[in-house]
Amino acid sequence: MLLLINESLKTKDAKMSEEKVNEADQNFITVAISLVIEIYTQAIAYAPNDSRQLAIAYGSRSAALSYAKLYQDSLNDIERALILDFPNNLRARLYVRKVKNLLALDPRIRQDVKDALAQTNYWLTQMDYTNKKIVQSILNKLNQRNSSHISHKNGIQVFFAPTTHAQSLPVEIENKLMTSSRYLSFIRSKWDNTDKTSQYINEIIYCLSQILNIYGEHVEYPCIEIEAYKNIVKYTTKSNEEANKLLAEAKEQLNKKISPWYSVIEIYTKAMVYAEPNSSELAKAYANRSAIFCNEGLYEDCLLDVDKALTLGYPDELKAKLYFRRVKALWESNKYRRSYSGSKSLCVDPRWRLYILILLELFAKTYSSIPCKKCTKVIFCNEACREAAWNKFHDIECEILASLPKDKFAWFDIMSVQLTIKAIKEAGSLGSLKKLVDEIKSNSDKNNFEKKIKHKSYSTIYNLYSDLKFSQKSNLYKDYPVRSAYLLSVFASKTQLLNNTSDDLRDLVNNELAIFLGGLILRHMNISSLNTFEGMIVKDKIKYKRSKLLGSIASYFNHSCDDNVSCNQYADKLVIRAIRNIKKDEQLFITYGPLFQTDTIKERREKLELQYNFLCNCIPCSKNWGPDSVISSWMDQALLIDRKYRVIAVYQKYSHFFKVATEKEINDKMNFDTAYIAVLLDIINELCENVSYPCIELISFKAALSYNYVATG
Repeated sequence: MLLLINESLKTKDAKMSEEKVNEADQNFITVAISLVIEIYTQAIAYAPNDSRQLAIAYGSRSAALSYAKLYQDSLNDIERALILDFPNNLRARLYVRKVKNLLALDPRIRQDVKDALAQTNYWLTQMDYTNKKIVQSILNKLNQRNSSHISHKNGIQVFFAPTTHAQSLPVEIENKLMTSSRYLSFIRSKWDNTDKTSQYINEIIYCLSQILNIYGEHVEYPCIEIEAYKNIVKYTTKSNEEANKLLAEAKEQLNKKISPWYSVIEIYTKAMVYAEPNSSELAKAYANRSAIFCNEGLYEDCLLDVDKALTLGYPDELKAKLYFRRVKALWESNKYRRSYSGSKSLCVDPRWRLYILILLELFAKTYSSIPCKKCTKVIFCNEACREAAWNKFHDIECEILASLPKDKFAWFDIMSVQLTIKAIKEAGSLGSLKKLVDEIKSNSDKNNFEKKIKHKSYSTIYNLYSDLKFSQKSNLYKDYPVRSAYLLSVFASKTQLLNNTSDDLRDLVNNELAIFLGGLILRHMNISSLNTFEGMIVKDKIKYKRSKLLGSIASYFNHSCDDNVSCNQYADKLVIRAIRNIKKDEQLFITYGPLFQTDTIKERREKLELQYNFLCNCIPCSKNWGPDSVISSWMDQALLIDRKYRVIAVYQKYSHFFKVATEKEINDKMNFDTAYIAVLLDIINELCENVSYPCIELISFKAALSYNYVATG
């Protein structure tokens, strides 16, 4: 994502960065946290590359991001600060914040949590008294919060007490502690596998007692090592009877909804520890725990538990639930990289069985952004984004943006600049691009789509609709040539594309390449205005406009006020999927905005004619459908008895989804829960196959499916 900063300075400035950090620090509690994050981001933009100011700005913003519960973004900033020259006497604060963030994302004790905790204790010794007290206070709070959480893997509880490394121990004592390593090696070799542990339980207990004796003699209590070893001792003997009690306890807590999910995980984990090897109790514990993991979005852990349950002989009559859970976890854990196979069921004609996938560069959303290394005008979502943008366009754009007064230029100006630069880079030079455009023009055939996309990349953009003459009465259209001329002058003075050394536009009048470049900039402005999509995001069940997206091939789709495909953003892709059955030779329609369910025919036609210069004659407009139209139910249609039974059957199939739910709960699940996509697909498929369109149910389910695609993208 590129975020333009509204500041006048155009060069890196360490003093300005420090001032911004101080400003954000002073306002941390008194103003909105989003504003604090923005100020820290400005400090990052001004900080010189690889400087201590940049490290401190990242470290400071990580605190604001953590406070705003943007834990992953905070972790990103912490790593950046640590790589740079962040002060050693403050590093413990970063590491303890890392521990806090990791546990907020997943309360289980994992190796990365332990590593961050060890680093906290290491750097704690280099802090002054005040900062040491702050870190110790945070550790105490984490310790209290964690005291009821047990690591899901082995049931070992880890306390946030100081480690022995944080204690000042004589060398001879440290040497004695090292003798415990042989006991630890044995325990680790047997503890990795729950089934194997039971075979060596007596040996493990003996080793633990020896370790506790050594530590108890020589180190101060409490410390992490003693607490961890004491907790392991709790799990000594296998008992299916005890495991069943724990399974019943977990089920009761789930039914009564009296405990948080991680407490239920703890109970299932205990059940696994007590369950005898290869027993049905062990399989049930894994299976039941996998359900909790899946519900909480911990899909990788869910998949591991599902596989273990199936390997251990989970009952055949219940395996279908596990396989369904596996499918859901696979989809959710990898949904940005694989297609959604459920969409296939919506299309009748084999030619359209696969939904249309269109690659598109989109703006991502992030808070842990990073600056351009050269200018202060642009912020990127991460290092990979910055490098990719530099190679594609920002190496040239960097100088151009610095010359544009931000309050006088709009998004389509910036998009035009980027399109122009990328086109030149694709062609190799401005002269080569002119030859390419001449070739595209010579091959132009309005009725031959294949010829329009012959050159695959830029020709697809160049051939997009760009005639804005219908808007010539508007002030904005009259301003376009002036804006493009100004951009041309910036290209001429700030780049070597035209080999021009003068800032006077009159010197370019007889320059053939300059005239071509100015016309191309204007064309790109028109294309941007006429062919962009709104990037949407759903937060707290409300749609927000996120960005402007140039859809290239997607822009060739025609509009209908009753669309049959949905166009949605998924990470760096624009995906177009069917939202009802599509018959052979039926055209695919997206919506350019207006829909008959929400706008009257007068409102729809006025919007479309004003923005796109056409009178809409789609089916809803030709039949005068609108939000006040009375559309009948499928139950009022004269259907053959077998068709009616098929529809009734699919409703009964999913009746358990709706029996105990309120209307609001049903609407929420239909619109925001990915698990309901499969339900919607199945119902829509049966309705399309068996009833006449339109009917109120099919319109409602179609709208819910389309909204769900947006909400879950």
